Amino acid sequence: MLDFQYSLADDGTGRQMVYPPFVTQQGLDDLSDRFVVRDDDVFIVTYPKAGTNWMRQILHLLSHQGEQGEQSSRETVPFLEKEACLGNWAALDYKGERRYFMSHLSYALMPGVQESNARYIYVARNPKDCATSLFHFMVSRADLRLQNQWDDFFEAYVHGEVPYGVWFDHNLEWWQASQTASHILFVKYEEMQKNLAAVVEEVAAFIHFPLTPALRDKVVAQSTFSAMASNSKANWSLNAEPNGSADKHLRKGVVGDWRNCFSEAQSANYDALYRQTMAGSGLTFEFESAALLEKA
Repeated sequence: MLDFQYSLADDGTGRQMVYPPFVTQQGLDDLSDRFVVRDDDVFIVTYPKAGTNWMRQILHLLSHQGEQGEQSSRETVPFLEKEACLGNWAALDYKGERRYFMSHLSYALMPGVQESNARYIYVARNPKDCATSLFHFMVSRADLRLQNQWDDFFEAYVHGEVPYGVWFDHNLEWWQASQTASHILFVKYEEMQKNLAAVVEEVAAFIHFPLTPALRDKVVAQSTFSAMASNSKANWSLNAEPNGSADKHLRKGVVGDWRNCFSEAQSANYDALYRQTMAGSGLTFEFESAALLEKA
């Protein structure tokens, strides 16, 4: 097991999964027993570092008519299992308005997904960039205490010994469910990079939110990477790093950054695993961006 702070709990199928230290079995049980899904709820679900906060900001802006306001997207789109595990039910049970949540839970653990009419937006990112972003994120978090050792992290990532388990399991379960469930929208991070306006329109239509061209343009302008990076309500500081420095939640937000971490052998081995595991699924990803290829 990779040397960092973590907890173990059920993944919804009886298997033990690695979680961040704040996620506990008791908290997940409480979430299952206590949390009541409403039919107008909206959930963002991702494997970690797949564009969670990007979509979070889009929903925040849509629900506030394109204005950031005084609240951050963390406040208006709370982290479902974290708040439940910390016992912060007030953040989840608020009344009188449409609720928005984010989560990294597996399909098997997601409240209401099989019996409610709530809307679930699954954001997926290619697994090499997910690995790269998750590695840098975990190193930056003092509470996880991960040392800067990419090779060890890569092996743990392949075997699902990182928070929320194996990338393939998480993504394929949600992908397969989305193929027959009209209340699950599967969105790719790489498509958000290429045509953010089209994704904003798709999301608004999916959650039955009235969208004018003017509102769409306001949402797009404030949810680009550069706009979010300079907005403290969308790009908050993480815990201090072990060396005492501070870091921000957003790092690069590009397609193809995995080339800065993966060795040639690691890339080739992972490509073979990817082809084998994804065969027949119908799910494909882009691993390069035209901008990065032009610089290569």
